Amino acid sequence: MDYPILASDHYSGNYLPGIFSPDRLAAMKDHGFQLGVFKASMGGGVDGRTVGGKWVDTPAIYCDLWRAAGLKAGLYHWADPTRPAPFQFDFFHWQIKRLAPDCVALDWEQNWANWTEYWEYIARTREGKDVRNCTPTKINSNADELDALIQPVADAYKIPFENYFYCHFPLTYGGGSYKLKKKDPPWLAIYPRIPAEHLVCETWAEFDQLLRDLVIGKSPLTQSAGVPIGVTTWRWWQFASTITLPGSAGKMDMSIFNGGQAEFNAWLNQPPPAPPVYFDQLPAAEKFDVLERHLRKAGDVDQDGEVRI
Repeated sequence: MDYPILASDHYSGNYLPGIFSPDRLAAMKDHGFQLGVFKASMGGGVDGRTVGGKWVDTPAIYCDLWRAAGLKAGLYHWADPTRPAPFQFDFFHWQIKRLAPDCVALDWEQNWANWTEYWEYIARTREGKDVRNCTPTKINSNADELDALIQPVADAYKIPFENYFYCHFPLTYGGGSYKLKKKDPPWLAIYPRIPAEHLVCETWAEFDQLLRDLVIGKSPLTQSAGVPIGVTTWRWWQFASTITLPGSAGKMDMSIFNGGQAEFNAWLNQPPPAPPVYFDQLPAAEKFDVLERHLRKAGDVDQDGEVRI
């Protein structure tokens, strides 16, 4: 199967010891995964969790594991419109400097203006009261400020910088316009309707079939009527948030890249691979050297160690 380029994103809540074993990452790599994007910071703090009374630096652990498997590692920041942009930037910038990601992204999901009200809503203790939302002006101004702070850092590190959001976010909370468009094309989250049981892949053959049914040859722009006005293309498409891969108990966010390997390398600011040099294009002396190396490797030498030609 000719796999598309896939990415998954993770945060500290996904962390379990052994979640990304070398064998699991090798299997993911064999089935199209090339990038992991990990939550580095949120509002006014860094991401991580306490396990057994000890702090676990999940962004660093995730980056190390994926890179050891020959995969790329990016970082994202959960944008909180209730926090001043410079305050948020300081935490994200610190993570970028110490972990040197291959890409960075802002995660735009938060519309609520009060965390206490939000958690009461999640716990179903709001007794029918609404959760107050940030105004479109507040969200968009926060986005502009964060963009102005992060873009120079991404440019200095020569890495791509993306805006991620659910397709409805700019329309519902951004004042009806596609204001979050400075990183255009965007990283869109649009989930096609599919039975939940199909998202649990007990074998890699089932996962391959899921890709064929769900995303290969398709576009997120045709999957929802809520695509923001002005969006005519896309960079990444997060097509699911609850996929379970073979051998894993956890659910996973998953995205597909809009392009092939050359476009992915260019997006990462990687140089294209050197064109192949064929034997008949070599100078005569280099041809002899190549032949000698191959003959020695094959053991075609005499008792004095001279190559038999």
